[in-house]
Amino acid sequence: MGFLERAIRRGVRDGVSNAVSKALQPTVNQLADQATTAAQQYADEVGKSIKICPSCGEGATADKKFCQKCGTALPEQTVSESAVCAKCGTQNHVGSKFCQSCGEKLTDTIQQ
Repeated sequence: MGFLERAIRRGVRDGVSNAVSKALQPTVNQLADQATTAAQQYADEVGKSIKICPSCGEGATADKKFCQKCGTALPEQTVSESAVCAKCGTQNHVGSKFCQSCGEKLTDTIQQ
């Protein structure tokens, strides 16, 4: 195989690869965004019914008062309730560090 033939094949291969990549990239990004949104919605929903032990990080149902693993008193608020901004009252996503409305730093409910 001559130099010219290899160069043509490499050019065709690279061209096809770039075309496929450009065609699939919007779909990949869209799927990643959808997966992120679904995961956040799930975390927000689960956060309504669990508390996290401030001592060991173990999860417990909202009706429990003490951690079953280490015996530490559990917080009164569920994970979702603790994502409410103390300054403006906005309900934020579970795991948010700052309020999406006013920018106030949120209290970290999971301390380890």
